[in-house]
Amino acid sequence: MKRFLSLISILFYAAFCAERRRGSRAAKIKVGILLPLTGTFAAVAETQRDGALLAVDVINKRGGLNMPGGKVMVEGVVADDEAKQDVGVRRYRYMVSEGVKGVGGQTWAPLAYAINAMVTKEPMPYFPVCVMAKEAFQKGKLADSTFAAAYSPWTVGYMAGQAAVKTLGKKRIFFLARSDSFGWDIRDGVYAAAKQYGAEIGRL
Repeated sequence: MKRFLSLISILFYAAFCAERRRGSRAAKIKVGILLPLTGTFAAVAETQRDGALLAVDVINKRGGLNMPGGKVMVEGVVADDEAKQDVGVRRYRYMVSEGVKGVGGQTWAPLAYAINAMVTKEPMPYFPVCVMAKEAFQKGKLADSTFAAAYSPWTVGYMAGQAAVKTLGKKRIFFLARSDSFGWDIRDGVYAAAKQYGAEIGRL
């Protein structure tokens, strides 16, 4: 919770500074909360939405954010990306057109990567809450205003594979994951660890 409050405060501060450069003295700032509230990841997304709105509520009950121009209240604007790339991109663009000054969300790595690409061209504070694909962390791919967790699904897979061999002493590993960039990166990490530590990937 404390970490999320810190991140959301950074987001709002950056957005508020942008508003000041345009001469605005608004007492409220909007932040987008874009999550797959329907579909495969809905159960996870609901808890993330509730956490984000709780953070907004905590900030506002403290009187808002302390900004150079005074106190600023926060409005959380929620939308459903449905874990679909076209829907998520369209709703992200709509949020921007409605005046949000920063966006957080996504439990689906491909959509987070797509939004990151838009943020590269039109900078705005963006906080993907999922673990982005390894490709996103290659030089020049991550937008300057995207604040992503500094590890990738590949790392998750590698750590799991390493633990299976070195900690559990297994020499044969079976792997099951989602069929998307998140799952493929985990698979590659498991395969790398298995190769390095002399284990075999079993096949069903």
